[in-house]
Amino acid sequence: MALGMAETRLYAAVPSRVAGRLQRWLAAARARPSPVAFAFAMMLVTFALWASLSHLPSVAREAYDRLREPAVPVRDADLDPLAYFVSTQALALARRTIPPGATYSIVVGNRPSHAAGPGVTTAPSGVRIVFRLWLLPRRYTGRPRQADWVIFYRRPVGGLDVRMARRVKLGPGATLAQVVHR
Repeated sequence: MALGMAETRLYAAVPSRVAGRLQRWLAAARARPSPVAFAFAMMLVTFALWASLSHLPSVAREAYDRLREPAVPVRDADLDPLAYFVSTQALALARRTIPPGATYSIVVGNRPSHAAGPGVTTAPSGVRIVFRLWLLPRRYTGRPRQADWVIFYRRPVGGLDVRMARRVKLGPGATLAQVVHR
């Protein structure tokens, strides 16, 4: 067996008994693998390919379903982050009931709201901001008597000197009232 220049320098630097072991190890590393080891390696590769490719149809079907239509409707995805502040049911019903271009006002009481969970309450200013954002392009007014619609949130309906044509229950602790102007 012919030795390369690097191997010759390596053997010169080590004792002779270690050099013999190193030479046998290098010869074994260069030898072809045994047929049993080759068959075992091929079985391992085949199994890995089978395991990964067997899931391919279900992954492709899931990807196709996700591409065809979103898992969450866009309407719900928009409302979801607002659920921490107010009831999303109240937001959706108010938007459906109040016509675009109408004026509205929001009256927020001090009763606790558990929209985000027990023990979490939202400040009245946060409730107003969320309703104002969600109800665009409807126009907000801070004067309930001048509004076409009034949202009572965490407050009983009444207490305002306005006549109401109809009331719509928006959810727990939320009512929408249409105002009759004299």
